[in-house]
Amino acid sequence: MSKYYTAQELAEKAGVTTSTVYAWKRKGKIQEEHPNGSKTMMFSQEQLDHILDGTTSRNSSRELDESLTCHHCGKKITHSKDLVIKPTRISKSNGIKYMERYYHFECMKEYNEELNVELEEQQENSWWDKAYMLAKDWLDLEPGQNLSRYFVLRLKGLRIGKYMPTNDNTHITKRGYSFEVIYRTMQLCTPNVRKAMAEKPFSDDNHRTNYIMRIIESKINLVNSRIKESTKAEQRLKEDKQDQVERRAEYKRKSSKGNNSKLSKIVSEAVSERDSHDELDDLFD
Repeated sequence: MSKYYTAQELAEKAGVTTSTVYAWKRKGKIQEEHPNGSKTMMFSQEQLDHILDGTTSRNSSRELDESLTCHHCGKKITHSKDLVIKPTRISKSNGIKYMERYYHFECMKEYNEELNVELEEQQENSWWDKAYMLAKDWLDLEPGQNLSRYFVLRLKGLRIGKYMPTNDNTHITKRGYSFEVIYRTMQLCTPNVRKAMAEKPFSDDNHRTNYIMRIIESKINLVNSRIKESTKAEQRLKEDKQDQVERRAEYKRKSSKGNNSKLSKIVSEAVSERDSHDELDDLFD
């Protein structure tokens, strides 16, 4: 049985914006569906696979009339079985656009892996920037002033689970705490930090920095656990919604056999569990 995705879910899985999904629909690259009479615009797993593969060209094996250049490696694509066509994010002077580009089949895999890493790095950098700016706010630094090198190293030490990094990579690593966790913890600790800044006598900047780090370290495991629990709950909710769509489709197939009461029970249970997830409070309101 085919899975179905909303426009937002399809965009997340394809690594594009929702606007791009709607643009693909307008151009006829993908077709909206309404499984079992649903009013919500949905897209099938087959259409997602088509987007991820980006191909109408691997179904046959023939030499191309005109050789094409791979957008990833820059080499020529001479055979149809090795050609993949994919809408690709291109930065232009007037903004970001998605344009069709040609890839070798193997290069497409490498490109997707590198793109995932790039997106992850962008997210990491965004959380780091937020943590950095919050720390500056704590210390009442002016816009042109920077955090001390010692403060920066202590913060980055949290990222890899060390007192301070030496030659370690502090981005895209499974060690320590993510910059999101560090920033969220800093938000939670802001009242305590401000209180300490106003009341505690510090011998120097390093003494103050170490005291702030102890405050952060006292809360960071709690925040890390809550974020993991929230992520798992969101994943379960997505799975529940997908399961609900599949169950409704299964009921539609069997509706002629008079299983109305069974569907009512299934949908009721799914909606009840979904509502319980919806009641989860945000970590930081």
